[in-house]
Amino acid sequence: MHFTLKTIFAATALLPLLANAHVHISNMPGVYLSSDNMPPVEASGANFPCAVNNFDRKNGEGPTILPGRGGKIQLMGTAVHSGGSCQISITYDSPPNKNSNWRVIKSFEGGCPLNHNGNLDASLGANHKLPPLDYTMPKGMPSGAATIAWTWVNNTGNREFYMRCQAVKIGGKKKNKRVFDKLPPMFVANIASENKCTTAAAAGKNIIFPNPGKTKVGNGNAKPNGNDCYTGAERRRIRG
Repeated sequence: MHFTLKTIFAATALLPLLANAHVHISNMPGVYLSSDNMPPVEASGANFPCAVNNFDRKNGEGPTILPGRGGKIQLMGTAVHSGGSCQISITYDSPPNKNSNWRVIKSFEGGCPLNHNGNLDASLGANHKLPPLDYTMPKGMPSGAATIAWTWVNNTGNREFYMRCQAVKIGGKKKNKRVFDKLPPMFVANIASENKCTTAAAAGKNIIFPNPGKTKVGNGNAKPNGNDCYTGAERRRIRG
């Protein structure tokens, strides 16, 4: 076969389209943006939380969510890595920072974001919509500006930690944080700045969250390596 410069350039142009796109939150209102909105959090923790370096960039104002009412996270992409385990969490820091107090609203053990062997067909593209993750804001949550986070520990592929965030407002008039404080802390692994917890022994399996909370979907089949699988800020709070 004879290749011309024209055919070579055409084939090269297709390569980005054929690569699997990391799973990410769609361009929902309030989502924090980065120059590349797809990779996982850096293993060093340099862009933890939320895998962004500049919280000044977000997609407008986020929605108002009333306690007792539902919300959803719309995910996109094709590199679903045979699913895995996810959490939806909240902090009342807006924007969040490395000292934020993250608490879990809902946990998904296995089949998150999709129950699929391997990755989806790359030709579906980066904007391929995955099934939305629904959650209910717990009753009694205090009102005010907040940040919702989707975090994910993938089943297959590199041992990584994904995190995407959305600015929201919690409606109502309650100010007492008792309900928030009773929620479990967000799970974090494979991030050197936060803890020594890893998922090294869980390749091809779904992580069991040490403290998934009262609202959990599915059942994992592998425990993480380590007992300090929370943010560095949470570990400092525990130590007092």
